[in-house]
Amino acid sequence: MSRRRDRERKERKKRRAARVRYSDVHDLFPPGNPWDFLWPLLDIPTDRILLNAARVSERSQASHLASQLLGNHQKLEWLFYENIIDTPGEIARGYIFDSDYRKALNEIVKLAEELNAIIVYQDLDRAIRSNRYPDDNYAMPTAAEFEEWIKLFRGVPVTTILPFDTPRMGKGGIRGMESARGMRANGNKPGPKPKAPPKPGYMNDRRKTKIGQALEMREHGLTLRQVSDALGIPRSTISDWENRPDNK
Repeated sequence: MSRRRDRERKERKKRRAARVRYSDVHDLFPPGNPWDFLWPLLDIPTDRILLNAARVSERSQASHLASQLLGNHQKLEWLFYENIIDTPGEIARGYIFDSDYRKALNEIVKLAEELNAIIVYQDLDRAIRSNRYPDDNYAMPTAAEFEEWIKLFRGVPVTTILPFDTPRMGKGGIRGMESARGMRANGNKPGPKPKAPPKPGYMNDRRKTKIGQALEMREHGLTLRQVSDALGIPRSTISDWENRPDNK
């Protein structure tokens, strides 16, 4: 019991230290308020033209753009938006705010200017990431980063389908949704893989192996308790095995 208490005490200390580190970083880099820079989707009339935008970080993820765009389009239709135009999407790091680097985004913005449209992303994570993201996946953009990022859109309104405060991690978080979407895009079913069905008779084979091990250990002078602890089998079961006529 003392070892268990020591282990729990160490875990509590680690969690406290992590909370302190997060608090320090949060104070040093306070996150910006997305409501100061983006439009809430539900405030946008359903007859406005929406440009469906998507972003991935690397070329190896390019196949995910189609699933992002399809999911966005379906969700916008469910919300009764009538004028949805799908863009090709963008392959770029979300924490780089250089217009020369974000050429695909420039084209999307140019089209939005021509059509007086609003650019829509699935979530805040697809739209913008903090400069600290490579070192801290939990980092949220600061107000200064939001200000640099929004300049890329040259006054074109930007919104997201998911609420701005949707958590990145955890149950119902952005990462879980992205993982499920990626699995569906690859033809896999989200969730844990089903276990292969056991081979017929495997329980009998396992029981025979355990019986042999238990009887051999008893023959070598081990007590019922020692055999039980070693094999994880109740003492009464081992005793029954010993008393079976075919084992005598």
